[in-house]
Amino acid sequence: TYRTLVKPGLAIPAAITRLTGIDEAMVAAAPTFDQVAPELLAFLGDSPILAHNARFEREFLTAALGREIPNPYLDTLELAGLVRGSDVRRSLGHLARVYEVRDHEVHR
Repeated sequence: TYRTLVKPGLAIPAAITRLTGIDEAMVAAAPTFDQVAPELLAFLGDSPILAHNARFEREFLTAALGREIPNPYLDTLELAGLVRGSDVRRSLGHLARVYEVRDHEVHR
């Protein structure tokens, strides 16, 4: 797992703070994405990227880096559709509760 907070360079909307728990004070001394990008890419290597709604993550990383990362993406949202079938509740928080994933920080 690779984790870091990143200074976004703009104000964090209240809706994002409610969703993630991340506020302005938490990122005040954080590095910028440009500063962490080399470390992130080194960490990823050629490993698959696991993400909930992987298309969003792919588009975000492509825009932030100015190029696409060739790594395969594994999408837990798609997997939830296959495994959970007709259960329309596929949010990351719901799935973490259903599968008893502990020590998680949803949407971080």
